[in-house]
Amino acid sequence: MLFRSLAFMLGERGVTVISLSPGPVRTDMNASDSAQPPEKAVGSMRQVVAGLTLAQNGAFLRYNGETMPW
Repeated sequence: MLFRSLAFMLGERGVTVISLSPGPVRTDMNASDSAQPPEKAVGSMRQVVAGLTLAQNGAFLRYNGETMPW
């Protein structure tokens, strides 16, 4: 709810606030084959952030840009 509240307050100023899930990331604690390397996860999230619009303000997004339900 913090991000939803920030989105409401800052959206009027043209600021887009989102929650962004990195998905499964390969780390020392998660060596799963389905987890992506950190570099790929960060690259994907940077693309999502670069393409954001004010219409997405308050959204919960996956690392690939898909909307996740609250």
